[in-house]
Amino acid sequence: MDVALGSPMYMSPELTCEEDYDERVDTWSTGVLTYILLCGVPPFYDQDGDREEMERQIVLSDPPFPAELFKDVSKEAIDFIKKCLVKKQD
Repeated sequence: MDVALGSPMYMSPELTCEEDYDERVDTWSTGVLTYILLCGVPPFYDQDGDREEMERQIVLSDPPFPAELFKDVSKEAIDFIKKCLVKKQD
């Protein structure tokens, strides 16, 4: 697979960097959706709507888990998200 399609907010680092990818990109999107469903905001975004900054975060940063947003979320749910949002390792 080598065509990048989709909403940037849900794209894995591989898609963001326009690299070849496999089915793991769907796991990444599942992690993003779960994160949003549990706390109300996406894990990677820029408040000013800067797409390049959001893409930089996707590629370089780990997802934040601010206490004020995740205080009522179980450790197991957070672990699930972390396992979904693993960057590709060669």
